[in-house]
Amino acid sequence: MAPGAGSEKATPSVDDFTRELSLRIQRPSTNQKLVFNWPCDDSKNVSACVGPCRHPLKYNLRERIEKLMSPELTLTAEQRRNIQSLGNNVPDSDLIIASAVSSNHYGEMQAMFESLHSVVHPLLEERMEATKRDPLQLQKENKVPIRNFTVALFDIGLSPKERRIVRI
Repeated sequence: MAPGAGSEKATPSVDDFTRELSLRIQRPSTNQKLVFNWPCDDSKNVSACVGPCRHPLKYNLRERIEKLMSPELTLTAEQRRNIQSLGNNVPDSDLIIASAVSSNHYGEMQAMFESLHSVVHPLLEERMEATKRDPLQLQKENKVPIRNFTVALFDIGLSPKERRIVRI
């Protein structure tokens, strides 16, 4: 086999993603569900409207995943390399979550941060304490030591009020 051959993972298929998403949606959760209740209008906010809607979302998981994997929403190889290169100088022990938000997804962003705070952060604190106590034990358990956790949020269209709230 040529060097590097087989080193890239095969891209999961639409069926793989659909199956995995279906399983994850069915998992029990105590997280509060987001419910949107504003009517559809001609604004940019068409993804959260409730009928009657001129821009209905497809609720079939397979169709939604096919749309997400369509060429118009797929990164080019160069774009992927550029994004991957952002982490070239970041140590493995640094965990960085980067996201971007605009007003039409402000509620989802708030839910993401609630989940990070209530679910992810306690686990990270535990891992960081374990790293301080015995980093070699984590390696034996095939876990990466974590020394730094950062969240970077990029504003791509928040309102002034939302921007103030996010900065608090």
